[in-house]
Amino acid sequence: MISFRLKVHRTAFGLGLAALAMLASSGQAGASDVVDIDADARFESSVANAGMTHPLDFKYGGIYMASEPDSSKEVVLFVHGANGSPRDLSEVAENLDPATQQAWFAYYASGNSVAQSGTELADGVLALLQRYRVSHISVFAHSMGGLVAWRAVAEMEKRIIVSRLVSVNTPWDGSSAARLGIWFSRSPLPIWTDLAPGSEALMAIWRQDIATPFTLVYTIEHDDPRCIGDGTISRRSQTSAEMQRRAAFVVKEIGTHTSVLHSAAALRMGLLLR
Repeated sequence: MISFRLKVHRTAFGLGLAALAMLASSGQAGASDVVDIDADARFESSVANAGMTHPLDFKYGGIYMASEPDSSKEVVLFVHGANGSPRDLSEVAENLDPATQQAWFAYYASGNSVAQSGTELADGVLALLQRYRVSHISVFAHSMGGLVAWRAVAEMEKRIIVSRLVSVNTPWDGSSAARLGIWFSRSPLPIWTDLAPGSEALMAIWRQDIATPFTLVYTIEHDDPRCIGDGTISRRSQTSAEMQRRAAFVVKEIGTHTSVLHSAAALRMGLLLR
């Protein structure tokens, strides 16, 4: 995997001075350090998974940058899905145009509600865009991150230019697995409630139009009308009739839920952002 040198900014995105001091004292990087996305322990799957299972304890939320901010370049914000981290999206980011684009990565506790994650993401990004005098942004989101990104874009486009939103393998109609999580848990995580088919969180997204041009990418394992999905999210949920109606483009990929983020598919995803 390609290595990125990332600068992390947590101002306005959930880490206070006490948390920063704790990170420094424990040997973790501070708020202005540059980190290697492939080597830094904060992007390991075990840490990302903890953001799903114990969101209140997650200490690494923020916006991570692949290079020093440049006001002359468009920001492309990458939003991971459940149990995910910026590392999941680095191959797609590698295929941006370095002359005109710069990659920023969201990192958030994926066990929190869609509304909370989307609002915090919008607030954090808007603060940084203002700080670095960047006027426009594109957003690329994978899986559940598409729901979070939709909420964030709805807030951001009121104040800045959002050039495009690309969602990949997003459960627009929810997931039956989330309903099982609610049934078998004494204290269901907020995201399980939000991902249950017919949830208020999903209805809120359907009621919330955005002006930003929207590309819907869905993936099926085999190029066969009978194929039901990408191995994780059903075709039916990815291709919600309501969200297809809103999409400027609908793109089909053949592969699995995560293979679309790697190799030749990652190149194609990057080209959707040009």
